[in-house]
Amino acid sequence: MKQTLLDFVDLLRKAGIRVALSEVLDCMRGMEYVDLLDKAQFRSALETTLVKRSEDRQEFDRLFSLYFEGRGFPLDDDAGAEGMDHLMQHVSDVLDQANGLFSGQFRDIVLGGPAVMVHMVQQIMDSAREVGVSRMTYPLQASYMTQRMRERLSVDQWEAQLKHLLALLEEHGVSSEEVDTLRGLLEERIQHLQTMIKDHVEREKQIRMPFMGTRSFNQELMNKSFGALTPREIEAMRQAVKELVQRIRDEYSLRQRRQRQGRIDIKRTLRKSQQYGGVPMEIIQKRRKKSKARVIALCDVSSSVWNASRFMLNLLYSLQDQFSAVRSFIFVDTLGEVTQFFERYDIDEAIEKALNEAGIPYHHYTDYGSVFKEFYENYLDIVNRKTTFIIIGDGRNNFFYPEDMVLEKIRLRARRIIWLNPEPRGFWGTGDSMMHRYGCQCNEARECRNLAQLMDFINGLVL
Repeated sequence: MKQTLLDFVDLLRKAGIRVALSEVLDCMRGMEYVDLLDKAQFRSALETTLVKRSEDRQEFDRLFSLYFEGRGFPLDDDAGAEGMDHLMQHVSDVLDQANGLFSGQFRDIVLGGPAVMVHMVQQIMDSAREVGVSRMTYPLQASYMTQRMRERLSVDQWEAQLKHLLALLEEHGVSSEEVDTLRGLLEERIQHLQTMIKDHVEREKQIRMPFMGTRSFNQELMNKSFGALTPREIEAMRQAVKELVQRIRDEYSLRQRRQRQGRIDIKRTLRKSQQYGGVPMEIIQKRRKKSKARVIALCDVSSSVWNASRFMLNLLYSLQDQFSAVRSFIFVDTLGEVTQFFERYDIDEAIEKALNEAGIPYHHYTDYGSVFKEFYENYLDIVNRKTTFIIIGDGRNNFFYPEDMVLEKIRLRARRIIWLNPEPRGFWGTGDSMMHRYGCQCNEARECRNLAQLMDFINGLVL
């Protein structure tokens, strides 16, 4: 039961349900006070100890049903064995005289009652664990895992051993009617076990289906250009993006907790130890200075970069609580501040509100020059030497005046300017692109046209 519960907890974690070690221990202790045969009690104990958020209950229900239900074994076939005591004694004698021709598992199938059959079920589950069924990563592995379990349990030998046993019984004078009855009973038992092996692997596949292939699938999408994504691929990436952003925030929080106490201050610790004869009885730690870095981000949300914009907004959201102050803006030819949405709402709702309630005209032509002038005139006072100024867009200005000198004035007040461009670098400066001029006013201008490049930038900036 312990390993079964640990495997189930592993599934919950893979599904995104957070389960702490203390909660696993609570669950183990809780099993001592519930009737494990009472499904309602058992389910309630698991849900109470392992699930904290209401939004996780649906996934918990799905995994519980797939993992714990349907594990029984149909034992009503033993009704056909009633009144066969004499025959079964004869069968036992033949098996004993066979000098090891029949495997122990086959003997259990032939002679065993319900208790032995339950033991066979446990052997199937143990076999699945040994061959690594829980580590399947692709649906096509199911048939391979089934075959490996059949080989480990010597399933393919059972039918041959059954034929040999029936032939020996006929040689010992058992009537054809009794042989046929026994054949029907044992074939049904063997079929039950074979079906259970197949069903067990299939159930494990269904449990893990949402996780199968996601690593390679997401890796392929993460390296695909934002502009080349289909609507279906964009939808498929949304959950992956949420998980990646959450991971960045979690890693940052963990680092903050580890650094909260600060490093040991050797000089002060040694000075303090003088009052104890040189023994460092009190450890003095350096006080950790809170980061005062500031971020200002401007994101182009015009139609030419629409696919990229949605993922870039995820970047802005992930930065929101990583610095002492973050101001986020979106623009086409005018600015709209969206900081308040990112501070107050979860990521999906925040982005929807940013796009729908920022009050900017999406049908206009992009005008970077106009946007830079508007920022310079209305928001320059929020820029100082601690500010990292991030611009997200393709730099295509529709042949309006670029106002790159205004960008230079902003750079002189900021710590640095970073430009993230969703276009390939080879296209910069072609047509109406002003990147050859804007890039000169940036401390760093980098290509950021897929999710892998975007997450690399976030990791470098935040962590």
